[in-house]
Amino acid sequence: MAFDINKISYSLWNYLRYDKFFNHDLKEYFRYPEKFNIVLMRNRVVLTPDQPSLLLKLLTINSVLLNTVCNYIKIEFNISLEDIYFDVNSIDIITRHEPRSLKTSGKFVYFDIGIWSSIASYLYLVDLDQLINSDDEFDSIIKNPTFWIELIRQKFPKYYSINAKGYDWKTLYSQLFRLNNFYQNLLLENDEGNTKLFSSDSDTYSYLFSSLDKYQELKRYIIMNNLLVLERTEVRSDGSLLVNHQVNKNKLEILLRKCHLDLELIKHLFSRYPPDEETLQIVYYQNRSDSDIINYSLNYEGLDSNGNIVHLTKNQWDRY
Repeated sequence: MAFDINKISYSLWNYLRYDKFFNHDLKEYFRYPEKFNIVLMRNRVVLTPDQPSLLLKLLTINSVLLNTVCNYIKIEFNISLEDIYFDVNSIDIITRHEPRSLKTSGKFVYFDIGIWSSIASYLYLVDLDQLINSDDEFDSIIKNPTFWIELIRQKFPKYYSINAKGYDWKTLYSQLFRLNNFYQNLLLENDEGNTKLFSSDSDTYSYLFSSLDKYQELKRYIIMNNLLVLERTEVRSDGSLLVNHQVNKNKLEILLRKCHLDLELIKHLFSRYPPDEETLQIVYYQNRSDSDIINYSLNYEGLDSNGNIVHLTKNQWDRY
């Protein structure tokens, strides 16, 4: 779907352009720690850092770097070099040469929704929320599920499922953003260079699955679209991951204990990872107040991964 950019506020479009350039593209290239606050005025843009700026300090003492950055800005925003001003506290850009109309040769310029998603993928969640709440003209974009689906594809490609349908995509993106940052902030590096939350895998899985349980839409999405790897994995010598397609029983059982799963999710998991009797007992025990899951557990009969018949006997469920 394409949007008529003339119907979207010029200030919104300009904000996204400057934020993407100074707080993501240029920041990634020069590795400076500060984030620039953007104030749009008539024919002028002022950017101030949220802390003493490494970039601005370097620009004031290094003329070669200053010329390089100015040329980047000139090319990106079609601005004359004499209209770009730097000091240690701010960047001031005169935009008198920019067109106030968003038309080209009398015709509307169209941008595909993927471009808007690409811009939004550079924003922190709080900035995206602020942008959504501050401009009513953005409604036509954010109410389109395709925007959020494309945003997930670009921001979190490993959690993108082309066949997923029927989700609250805005909520899903928000939960995925929060949980992804939550995992990253808590990951600690051990002596071997591997990332773990705790010293044991069991403690790590327990913590992560307990966290996942707080995000209902994300939990359903990840499980139903087979994005949660419960197979045993090994790390190859080149660092890549080898999946041997045999269920990690410990990981599956911790998931069943730490996450509140409805019958649909349990059935889906068992269709991929046939339970043994111990796993089936966990499902029965954890869901004693849910009559549908109790009946499913008592009537379940199937084969485990070793070809053994699995069902709960009267002695097994009487103890509960």
